[in-house]
Amino acid sequence: MYKELLCDICKEEQASYRCKSCGKNVCVNHINRDMWLCLECVDRYRERRVTLEKEVGNIFFYGIITIAIVVILAVGFIAILSNTKVIVTYISNILPMPNIPNYIYEIIISFLFFFVSIIFLGFFLKYVSGKTVM
Repeated sequence: MYKELLCDICKEEQASYRCKSCGKNVCVNHINRDMWLCLECVDRYRERRVTLEKEVGNIFFYGIITIAIVVILAVGFIAILSNTKVIVTYISNILPMPNIPNYIYEIIISFLFFFVSIIFLGFFLKYVSGKTVM
């Protein structure tokens, strides 16, 4: 009439519990009573949790570094813009182009710094974090 259920893990003890995740019938030795999961599901749950914690930690770490680099580049860009007169005077003395106005040099220097900064940030995000953004 009544068939006694054996534990699906050890096949020896009487199954008194059912795992709420996978539905296996398990004995008292193979159940986690705090979570009502069999020991196999508990191991999988812990592995997923550790992986998720590592991913969140990496995202936070690379996010902070990226924000710091963007701030440094922005400060550098502002410094370049505020000191372009000095840089333009230096470059205009080096380059033999006497008829080019100073504002052309300022535009060239600003764009050059901007594009070098963007390329640097792209390489940083691509090679340090292992993910491509460009």
